[in-house]
Amino acid sequence: MTFRISNLAANSMVDVFTVLLDGGTLKARTGVQPATVDDSETGSLLATLDYLANCAGDGVAGVASVTLPVSGVATGAGDMGWARAYKSTGEAVFDGTITLTGNGGDLIATNLTVAVDDVVQLTLQQFTQPKE
Repeated sequence: MTFRISNLAANSMVDVFTVLLDGGTLKARTGVQPATVDDSETGSLLATLDYLANCAGDGVAGVASVTLPVSGVATGAGDMGWARAYKSTGEAVFDGTITLTGNGGDLIATNLTVAVDDVVQLTLQQFTQPKE
């Protein structure tokens, strides 16, 4: 048999997850993300983006969307490939790929190539808790 959870459970899971990001940061980097979030960061740091103090709305049907914009100013130059999110206290929460719309990334940005002092902005970030 397949283990299934309710909308209530799925919504609660994404709500708890997004609370970890409240007031935290997202560090956009070059290259390919490491194998696990517990591994050291790879690539060069391009920008640090700030999550709002209450970064996401309540989950609906197991999906929570981050309140946009999530933005920051580039401190490096290059092509964004991935990012690591951190709690406001500095602990790593997740890694994800950065792409443009339609390219299958975990995080969707307005532009992948950045120069120093460019504004870096996400246009979409959602978390989904599968129910099966």
